[in-house]
Amino acid sequence: MLEPDALPDPGSSRGLLLLGHGSMISSRTGQPVRDVARALRARGAWEDVQVAFWKQSPSLHEAIVQMRCAHVTIVPMFMAQGYFTSTVLPREVRAVCARAHAVRARCTLPVGTHEGMRALIRARLDRASREAG
Repeated sequence: MLEPDALPDPGSSRGLLLLGHGSMISSRTGQPVRDVARALRARGAWEDVQVAFWKQSPSLHEAIVQMRCAHVTIVPMFMAQGYFTSTVLPREVRAVCARAHAVRARCTLPVGTHEGMRALIRARLDRASREAG
């Protein structure tokens, strides 16, 4: 449970949390997620942009508590909607928010489900096909 002075200011702006899978073997696997967060921070559209990982630090709970924002949008950096993103992640977010009483969080769909991904994948496949000759 958070200490009273650690509770987010109810008037504070919104935070963005990018959630990656991560790895217990190598923390380097989280670097692409960290790179996206760094680029989003530079844009300045969010008061706070952080990362969390399922299999490495910081955990979902650690990241949300450290953000000190009243409203957090969680973006799963996964390619598809599945059991983890539709069942496990929402359950964990509810549990974290129950412990961090003043925090409200919502999850978006995984980035891989965005309609623009099909065109991006198609373009990459076309390029690979041309390069293969």
